[in-house]
Amino acid sequence: MADGSEVPIQVLKIGGQIATSKGPLPIKWIAKRTVWKQRASRSEYKKALPVRIQAGSLGNGIPCIDLLVSRCHGIWVDGKVINASYLENDVNIAQASEAEFSGCIQYYHLEFDEEVLVQANGALACSYVNMNNRRYFDNYPEFISCYCSADLTADTVIRSGPRNRPSLEGHKDRVKRAWTPPGSNSDSHACNQVATAKWVAF
Repeated sequence: MADGSEVPIQVLKIGGQIATSKGPLPIKWIAKRTVWKQRASRSEYKKALPVRIQAGSLGNGIPCIDLLVSRCHGIWVDGKVINASYLENDVNIAQASEAEFSGCIQYYHLEFDEEVLVQANGALACSYVNMNNRRYFDNYPEFISCYCSADLTADTVIRSGPRNRPSLEGHKDRVKRAWTPPGSNSDSHACNQVATAKWVAF
């Protein structure tokens, strides 16, 4: 929240003030999507499973607890935005198991007037940007009732380079962290990662 407190995304409301990389901003919309196992093919359901970013895998205390995000969700690492699927190393960042989501998978995305970074379990994640996929969300009618047009999108987006190219140094550090005792820096890259997270005032 804008006052620095942390609450589950499920209880946030449109118009609520959230601390972001651009300062406190009001939530424009909260996109919600449910993937039901019984309605999807086995391959579709497996593809929709989230990526689990284990606590501490991005830096000391980053994230503070395990973070589950969709495979295409942008995460701030290595000084840029990288989609979560490209961070997978099958050690401490990997796709969640089907057994963890026996009935359905639910995703929530925060939208603002521009793409910004927000804290998610201590990590920095990108806000939602409409990529002609607004109609796929469960609460699409809510957006239409509020704004009348499905085509509205962010005024600006975060431009930090290709979102499918994490650094080799960063990849090595994240794997190394799986065997590094909590609270200790594995190398200078880890220090830079922590400093990056502190750049946003929450």
